[in-house]
Amino acid sequence: MADDSPFVTDSVLIALGADGAQTRFFANDVVRREAHPPTAIFYAELDALDTGDLAALEVRLRETLLDVKAVVADFAAMRERLTLARDALADWGFGGEDLEEARAFLEWLARDHFVFLGFREFDYGAGTLRQVDGALGILSRRKGTGER
Repeated sequence: MADDSPFVTDSVLIALGADGAQTRFFANDVVRREAHPPTAIFYAELDALDTGDLAALEVRLRETLLDVKAVVADFAAMRERLTLARDALADWGFGGEDLEEARAFLEWLARDHFVFLGFREFDYGAGTLRQVDGALGILSRRKGTGER
């Protein structure tokens, strides 16, 4: 069971098969109750798993559901960052055909041709790439390396 949200069913299916386990049967539905958010219910039949594999699957499913929550919570903010990047292209030294091509590409992405899972910003100066605080989506749950 999980809060119903975009990406949740596909993400659960991917997590189930991540280590090569065969899903023999999968069903899902959404339960709606008054005064409660919709709940996604999943039923899966897998090939037999040993205790270690079963424990790893449980951890993977929990982590996957946390990733889904982070993506859904930050989805609008990630799209806003795309808009800000598109608007800043000229400030970053793009010009002429390169500017138009880059803008067109970012606008194409914004028309739902890309699923934003995470965002992380970097500053580049003096030959060093430095990570800026404020990662979004799944990257908000993962520590970056700082400088490169």
